[in-house]
Amino acid sequence: MTIKKRLFWSNILMIAVPVVFTALVGVLGHVFAVVLFLIVRSFIRKKCPVCGRFQSGTSHYCAHCGAAMHLQCPDCGEYCADEALFCHACGKRLHDLRR
Repeated sequence: MTIKKRLFWSNILMIAVPVVFTALVGVLGHVFAVVLFLIVRSFIRKKCPVCGRFQSGTSHYCAHCGAAMHLQCPDCGEYCADEALFCHACGKRLHDLRR
């Protein structure tokens, strides 16, 4: 290969490599952003157990079908986590309230 051809290809590579690298980083950055968005959204929003639509994490009832989003203790009325076996406020067993 002649010196002119080597210089030509080295100049092309000096331009092409940063462009390809920048494009690759940009695409991977967007993929990372989408994955991060989906993870964060799963903590903020909660899926209704009856109709399957997403609600805000603080909703006690589904805005679309009216189903309870959390268990409510029959003794004290406190809202408890869905996976809780006992009420965190009064200690009442919640297994009878399962859907």
